[in-house]
Amino acid sequence: MSEYIEIAYAAATHRLCFLTGTGFSKAVSDDKAPSWQSLLEQLCGLLKDGDSLKEELFPDGKAKDLSLEEAAQVIALKFILSGKNIYQEIEKIIASIELDPSIEYIQDFFKENTFKVITTNYDKLAEKLAGENRTCTITPGLPIPKYNCEVKVYHVHGSIDSPSDMVVTSEDYFRFINGNSYFSNKLSTVLHENTIVILGYSLSDANLKAIINEYKVFSRDNVMSSNIFLVSRGELLQPIKDYYFSCYGVRVIDKTEVSDFFRKLNDKIPEAKKIKDKLRHSIKSVIKNGREYKIEFLKLEDSFYHIISSISSSGYSWNNENV
Repeated sequence: MSEYIEIAYAAATHRLCFLTGTGFSKAVSDDKAPSWQSLLEQLCGLLKDGDSLKEELFPDGKAKDLSLEEAAQVIALKFILSGKNIYQEIEKIIASIELDPSIEYIQDFFKENTFKVITTNYDKLAEKLAGENRTCTITPGLPIPKYNCEVKVYHVHGSIDSPSDMVVTSEDYFRFINGNSYFSNKLSTVLHENTIVILGYSLSDANLKAIINEYKVFSRDNVMSSNIFLVSRGELLQPIKDYYFSCYGVRVIDKTEVSDFFRKLNDKIPEAKKIKDKLRHSIKSVIKNGREYKIEFLKLEDSFYHIISSISSSGYSWNNENV
């Protein structure tokens, strides 16, 4: 079964979660959203003698002495000395970013489906895509919404709705990594219960590796199949794809822009909804009543993936002896 049918089936059964990084925000804003380093460089430009600070922290063609989080800590201290607040300045920059009007495939999916988004981005672009009336925003520093909604967006590093709670500096990251917060616990739960599609991250991202490695351990201990896909703009060699699948359980969809991914996904949604209606009924008959699939169905190329997906979406444990 194609990856797109599997992902569309997860959307149809409300078990799909997108894990979005900076690349996603850039894709939906016509590249207006800054990268992490670009954001820090913009902040340097707001400081007196900011050009020299920028050159010192981000030297052209040379290795950086500090990580980006450590560089953010240095910049934050400079803002304090100048009587300003780095979090408020970031909020001003990020709040000005608008959606690209020519991303109809992405907007169509966000406005017509039920799913979750886990993001390390500070912006509210996912909420704008889905529409305010369809979205619940969960962000540190603000009360957790109690009402039901079609799209839930978890800002694990905070958002511009509560600038002082954003994870920016090395000190912030230390508290985030070592804290046992609602968000860290919720992150684990959502990852384990849904099909995950990673958008806008590099496979080399340290935070991403930590997240999927934790998922890998849980999946192995609970006899779960791989439910993580990563969408990559560039082409990856097959040995690299094999490495990430064997080490992290990640299936790579390469040579694919974000807009193209959603165009192909939208095309598969109607088929996935039909499969959902048929398989949910049949899997219950097989597991509960001892019925068997027809040989003709089992011989189909994609029958195995249909069965695996319906088991997960119906809430059955892989440790169930009937499964």
